[in-house]
Amino acid sequence: MQYIDMYTWMRGDILVKSDRLAMAHALEVRVPFLDREVFRVASSLCENEKLKRNTTKYILRYAFRDLIDEETFMRPKLGYPVPVRKWLRNELYGWAREILESPYGDEYIVKSEALKMLDKHRDGTKDNYRKIWTILVFKTWYKLYISDEAYKKAGNDAESRLVKIPT
Repeated sequence: MQYIDMYTWMRGDILVKSDRLAMAHALEVRVPFLDREVFRVASSLCENEKLKRNTTKYILRYAFRDLIDEETFMRPKLGYPVPVRKWLRNELYGWAREILESPYGDEYIVKSEALKMLDKHRDGTKDNYRKIWTILVFKTWYKLYISDEAYKKAGNDAESRLVKIPT
């Protein structure tokens, strides 16, 4: 897992976001845990030293246990959380409903169920934001790359640029 994080998520996602956010505000970001010596030591640890009693970053947490309050000490790791859950209840509700009502990918999605999930999410009956977001991304992708509309936009070389799913 550490290998995957280092070569995909960190390099292609979280470090890029940190860098862009910092540059946009003329800030210099330091990433102390990516210091070569810290990285070398951390990489040499065996699994039971990295994860103990189901606690991630066990050695780091143990080393700083007297310097950090309990709430911060036990807080889970966060990247850049986006309030999609809240937005789907408020600002993005209309947009989400419009996409869910669109015909794109309907052969794979039960529209009435997707709309029920959105409404239950909005009224707080059930937290469906991950499922809804997945459907929204799928329907948007379908519209852009699979639909007949996408083929018309692609022009003469549509066959070479798009994938048509046989029906």
